[in-house]
Amino acid sequence: MQRPLASRAALALAGAALAASFTAQAADAVVLWSKPSCEMALVEKPGNEFGVILRLNDNRLEPGDELEGDFESINAIRPMKNLASGEDIMMRGVRYSTSRKYVLQVMPKWCKAPKE
Repeated sequence: MQRPLASRAALALAGAALAASFTAQAADAVVLWSKPSCEMALVEKPGNEFGVILRLNDNRLEPGDELEGDFESINAIRPMKNLASGEDIMMRGVRYSTSRKYVLQVMPKWCKAPKE
């Protein structure tokens, strides 16, 4: 049995909206600062938004690494993908803002992160 054209179009639109809702949760980020001795890293998201993330495993992040994952949620442990190395990394978002100085305030002093 063939479906009417209007119902196939409605299904296609619903599928596109569902796919868009899933991709809207995932955002890319680029590592701006990271140090092997510090489990936190500074990232920049599209739109001049900055973030501090906490690495939960020993995978290294290097400045310039491109990351794929959910960079919207705070305090939720989730996977991300390091597109430069191909590694999967577990992380937790600590703070996000358009102010780089504000997000860096959560970095521990012993990390010796940039001040601004």
